[in-house]
Amino acid sequence: MPSTGGNQTSFFNDGGVGHGAFVANFNVAGQVVLESFNPKYGAKTIEQSNQIGAPLKQASVRTFDTATGTAQMPVDNTGNTPTIILRGDYFTAPNAYGGDQWYVEDAGNAYQAGAYWKQELTLRKIYNGTPPTGNS
Repeated sequence: MPSTGGNQTSFFNDGGVGHGAFVANFNVAGQVVLESFNPKYGAKTIEQSNQIGAPLKQASVRTFDTATGTAQMPVDNTGNTPTIILRGDYFTAPNAYGGDQWYVEDAGNAYQAGAYWKQELTLRKIYNGTPPTGNS
């Protein structure tokens, strides 16, 4: 049985946080630890089968990239009031994560997990280099 104790090694560490997370500098919310960043590189596939359904040919093209993530939100001096991340806020991912700009399409409710406040995010890649114009 494998050992689950002891030190864990991250696949990437930017020096600021551990275990593969990175600090995202959101335009409105400020610096937020994005502890899980899971990009999904979209594709659309068309398929053609023969008369009895056996595969003949297919083609795939890229579509819009999306991502999900769990944010650790900054709190005020009392440690009780988190900075809520709003729809439309955006950040640039570190180069190790592609260096792309992402905006918040959907932001879940904030919840407390131990000493941290967290929020689940759904993100969309910005393609034309122009960040969104407002939060809602």
